[in-house]
Amino acid sequence: MIGIINKLLFEFVGHQWGAETEGKLRAETGTQMVEFRMDTYYPDTEWQAQLAAALRVTGQAEEAFVWDFGHYCGVELLKGFSGFVRGVTTTREVITRQPRIHNTLSSTFAREDRDRINEKFRLAELSDRTIMHYQSPNRLCTLYRSIAQWVADEFGDTIVIEEPRCQKRGDAECEIHIIYKGKKGQPA
Repeated sequence: MIGIINKLLFEFVGHQWGAETEGKLRAETGTQMVEFRMDTYYPDTEWQAQLAAALRVTGQAEEAFVWDFGHYCGVELLKGFSGFVRGVTTTREVITRQPRIHNTLSSTFAREDRDRINEKFRLAELSDRTIMHYQSPNRLCTLYRSIAQWVADEFGDTIVIEEPRCQKRGDAECEIHIIYKGKKGQPA
């Protein structure tokens, strides 16, 4: 896991539920003195424990929590990494850049860690959609779908998201279809 997501998780909890709840999360995960870095690989098991602890301290259900976290990530990633989306005008452009952005952020990691990260995403492009093949023990397809929806809302695009295969339903990978329907308020 690229550390920016870990960092944003703690910030999200603090933003939504206050500093005291973020402190409880840090105490429960033993991360009181940890500053998560985007140039550092963190084991998936560490992320999974942090997410589970966040659900416990906030009392939230996983799907709703991760969906809201995805929207928070969209806002924060756009603020912090606006250069990655400079010049783009559509949701599709952002979606198709995502694996490159992800892989660029991991380019300084040790080869084994970089390979682990880069293997998580694979894109297929069709005329009306992008198909993301995602495979990770973190099972964060909801986060990906949420960020995609946030991007579409930000760019004023209409999308339909389908997930015919999902690791949470026992499939080997998640297959997420982002179907582009045009600008909001215009016929597809």
